[in-house]
Amino acid sequence: MGTIKVALAGVGNCASALIQGIQYYRKNPPKEDGLITGLMHPSFGPYKVEDINFVAAFEVNKKKIGRDLSKAIFTEPNSAPKISDVPDMEVTVKPGPVLDGVAPHMIRAAGVGCWLWFCQLHPRIHSLDGELGAEV
Repeated sequence: MGTIKVALAGVGNCASALIQGIQYYRKNPPKEDGLITGLMHPSFGPYKVEDINFVAAFEVNKKKIGRDLSKAIFTEPNSAPKISDVPDMEVTVKPGPVLDGVAPHMIRAAGVGCWLWFCQLHPRIHSLDGELGAEV
């Protein structure tokens, strides 16, 4: 069967936990009985955890933009506990649009608004889905 291609809109604590969880279960596959602690369904139809691949990530935090996804998930202000090492994923976090605003503490802490010039210079940022390998 094929793979599940995932594009992330935001690289916060939820993304960190998801990526780390997938890495953890890749390193600790199901036993002979097909069961694995903490994972209710080791397979979903023909798909398994190892079939999930991250192909794109978008973020508004300038500390995460331009970094590999494996590093961005551990960048402040993320505070999800580290449960698994994550190897280089070869996915560079790209700037995402600020559509519904940003919390004031994020503007001060991460300089979120500083990337807006990039989108003005690169209007194609909103149409990269095909180029990145994600299917919408």
